[in-house]
Amino acid sequence: MAFLIFFFIISCIAIGCSIPVALANHMSISQIFYDYSSCLVFIGVVCGLLLFIFRFVFKHAFNPNCKLFYVSNKEVKFYEKTKIRIWKKFVPDLGFLVGFKKKVLSGKTNSSSNFYYKFLYENVNAAYLHFFTFLLNPLFFIFLHKIFYLSIGIPCMLISFVFNMLPAMLQRYLRPRILKLYNRALKKEELAQANLQTETVLA
Repeated sequence: MAFLIFFFIISCIAIGCSIPVALANHMSISQIFYDYSSCLVFIGVVCGLLLFIFRFVFKHAFNPNCKLFYVSNKEVKFYEKTKIRIWKKFVPDLGFLVGFKKKVLSGKTNSSSNFYYKFLYENVNAAYLHFFTFLLNPLFFIFLHKIFYLSIGIPCMLISFVFNMLPAMLQRYLRPRILKLYNRALKKEELAQANLQTETVLA
């Protein structure tokens, strides 16, 4: 809800600031909505394409312990300095869009290694998706008239930052904790399997 309110406010500011600019350049107000909508559609298309690409890339070769996905303690501390523990509750959980429903990590969650593996898989996908979407979003300026670079371009970049970089930061912040739970669950299952085999042999 907080993200939707933010989006509505920024949109109103962008459109409101663009009206005087458009009228001063003998342009219709409909052009404002066309340019603004084009930017938002571009952001959505980029996000969709990257979602498809990353899920295809990581699907068959995903390794939770890969160094490519490593998050250092310094990076985690940086996120903590941004007060992430306060604002993370405002970031919407959109995991249901890709068929992965989850609750906040707690004792009530599924504790199997398979669950945490899926959690890490979605975590990596989401982080890369949001990060690269933000990097590519400046390309939407090609859809804008130059007179709207400030009144529409800057607000759209701000929206992109909030809707992409903040979730990406949150995903990377959570990853070490999820990875720790995954490896712990995996060891427990391996130990349980080993004990079961030992009991079977002794029997």
